[in-house]
Amino acid sequence: MTTTATHDLDMLMACKIVTENFAVNLPELKNANETWTEETVVSLMNRVERAFNYFLGMEANRESALARNKLNHIQAQALRAVVFLKTRIEVIYALDLVRKNQVLDRLGFKAYLKAIYEKDTGMLLELLGNINKNLTEDIRKDLIRNEADRFFIERLSQYAVKLQKANLSRTSLLSARKAITEQAGEIYNELLLEVLDICSEATAYYRDKPAKAKLFDFSFIIKNPLIASVSAQ
Repeated sequence: MTTTATHDLDMLMACKIVTENFAVNLPELKNANETWTEETVVSLMNRVERAFNYFLGMEANRESALARNKLNHIQAQALRAVVFLKTRIEVIYALDLVRKNQVLDRLGFKAYLKAIYEKDTGMLLELLGNINKNLTEDIRKDLIRNEADRFFIERLSQYAVKLQKANLSRTSLLSARKAITEQAGEIYNELLLEVLDICSEATAYYRDKPAKAKLFDFSFIIKNPLIASVSAQ
């Protein structure tokens, strides 16, 4: 039923105008259909708003943006922690270059650091996993000099879990975008069919009142949206 995005938006705008005209003329239109009530109008308005939200991507983008922001925040924290750990290692082993290079290599800094500076989430996860796996007791003893150091090491081990969860959440939302798009089409089509039914009954009811009938002439509304709304009159 849909063709182009511009055409769909025009149709949605027409649905919105019909809904507004329907609300204003409901006292009379109840005579045309006894099932039409204030609840009918409220339900229709809510579905028009929902259709606009889906059409404009607001439903999908809102959740996706939240997930992206969360991922970026955790990733930035994890990166700062990793860089701090590297600096800490370089300071502690400043007088033992061989040992320093051994530790940096063992923990994965030489293999992954360049990639994570490019905000590669996968590489950062691998580096964090490598650090957790290879941060042996002897290295821990060298790094931990006080409670603040101990707290930092414990917190560093948690970043891998947090980042993994945030990344999975973001990936899941991206894969769900197709389903959301399909749902948007269903919402749009159901709304359009109901609005067209309202237009059909309303124009029949107002057959002796051409000015009122035009308020529910869908083709006329699409071509003349600025003059087809009750609010514009």
